[in-house]
Amino acid sequence: MPNNRKIIEQRALHLKKRLQRDFSFHAEYTAFVNNLVAKGYAERVPEEDLELSDGRVWYILHQGVYHPTKKKIRVVFDCGASFQGTSLNAQLL
Repeated sequence: MPNNRKIIEQRALHLKKRLQRDFSFHAEYTAFVNNLVAKGYAERVPEEDLELSDGRVWYILHQGVYHPTKKKIRVVFDCGASFQGTSLNAQLL
């Protein structure tokens, strides 16, 4: 798989700007992600693994969304996002 870090970094800048603009969104997003880590559903990538280029690196885009009738945030991981003609879903399915 191609390393999609550059495109994810660009899209992460948009998320960063929103987090800086909207304090309530930032607090809810942070709490949601911290809860995923606390429950063991996600984990931080060790520093030494951030520069891997062995063909097994794929960064997953994530974003916060709200249901139209509910006020609770959900962080959605976009495994279908494609880069150079492939996606994580395409590789796994």
